[in-house]
Amino acid sequence: MTRQARFILISVPLACIAMAFVETVLRPGYWAKALIRILLFGGAIAAYALRFRNREPKSLFHGASLRSALLLALGAFCVLLGGFALLRPFMDLTAIAAGLGAGQNITADNFPLVALYICAVNSLLEELFFRGFAFLILRRHLDQTAAC
Repeated sequence: MTRQARFILISVPLACIAMAFVETVLRPGYWAKALIRILLFGGAIAAYALRFRNREPKSLFHGASLRSALLLALGAFCVLLGGFALLRPFMDLTAIAAGLGAGQNITADNFPLVALYICAVNSLLEELFFRGFAFLILRRHLDQTAAC
């Protein structure tokens, strides 16, 4: 097993355990939790690139794939807001607002920004971390079955 494979096999579970600790024990506000997720997942990818001085993670950002991902994220954001607008008369918005506001401090004012973050940044980050870093790059150093 290569050093790169060992790094990925150690850093991915550690980042996930750290994120689980943040979510269940520390329980910070929504934006603090989002920043910690970016630092943990993005930091693992950056640490890999710096440690092994290679450009493998950069290959996850090639033009067509990134463009497609951003277009899909924008589409998901539009569907989310459009669905919300269409279904708004049939929803109990007070219950939704109470649930989002109580634990996450999400309000009507910051909901569009939160929805955009979830669709674009968080989705892209998690796809890069789990599918790109933890699977595609690991698959270059192990066989496909082992990478799964």
